[in-house]
Amino acid sequence: MRSPRSAGASTRSPSVRAARRSNPTRWSTCATTRATRCQPTYPASYIRQGIEGNVDVEIFVQPNGRVGDARVIRGSGYDLFDRAALEEARRNWRMLPATRNGEPYAQWYRLRVVFKLKNQQP
Repeated sequence: MRSPRSAGASTRSPSVRAARRSNPTRWSTCATTRATRCQPTYPASYIRQGIEGNVDVEIFVQPNGRVGDARVIRGSGYDLFDRAALEEARRNWRMLPATRNGEPYAQWYRLRVVFKLKNQQP
C-alpha cells in the first residue's frame, strides 16, 4: 500500500471553485478535484464561544469512491471538531479513487478540515 499523500490546493476544479464562491461555508479550504465533500457541521457551542480550529484527517478511499476508514492525524484540540470531521468523512464524503492503468484502487489520503467562524451562525 502506498503512503498517504497531501491534497494540494492548487488542483481545484472550476466547479469546486464556483461552489465555494456561491456558498463558502459548505466547503473546507482544502477542497480538491479528488474530493466531493461537504464541510462538517460547526458545533453551535463553539460558534457562541468563538472557537476555531483545524483537523487533519487521513481517509482510506475504496475503489468505489466511498470512505472505508477515517482517522484523526492531528487534532484541533477540541473534541467536537475532531468528531464532526470524522463523522462527516465516514458518512457523506465520496471521493474519486486513485487509478493505475485506468483501474481504480484503494489508497490513503490526508486532508485538512478547517473550522472558521466566517459566516457561521449559532
